[in-house]
Amino acid sequence: MDSRARLNHHIYTLSCAGVIRNAISDAANESDDIVITRAIINLAHILNLSVVAEGMETQGQLDFLMAHHCETVHGFLFSPPLPAESKPALLQRGFDVAM
Repeated sequence: MDSRARLNHHIYTLSCAGVIRNAISDAANESDDIVITRAIINLAHILNLSVVAEGMETQGQLDFLMAHHCETVHGFLFSPPLPAESKPALLQRGFDVAM
C-alpha cells in the first residue's frame, strides 16, 4: 500500500478531531493559538469529522469555539469532573451527556 493510500485509510477511520485545552487557553485572545485552533477545526470539517474541544474554562473560549462551529465542548465552564452517577442529574438540567 502506498503512503497516500495509507493516509486515506487512516483519515477515513476517524470520526472526530480533538482540540486540547492548551490550544484553546488563549484562543479568545489574539495569539497563535487562534490560528492553530481554527486550522484544526477547518481541517476536521473538510474531512467531515466532528470536533471535540476539551478544557473549556471561560465564556470567551466557548464563544470562540461556537463561532467556529466546534460541535462538542466540555470543561470546568460547565462542571468539574463528576462521578458517573451524576449523569442523570445533568441530563435533567439540560446537558447533553455522553453515556
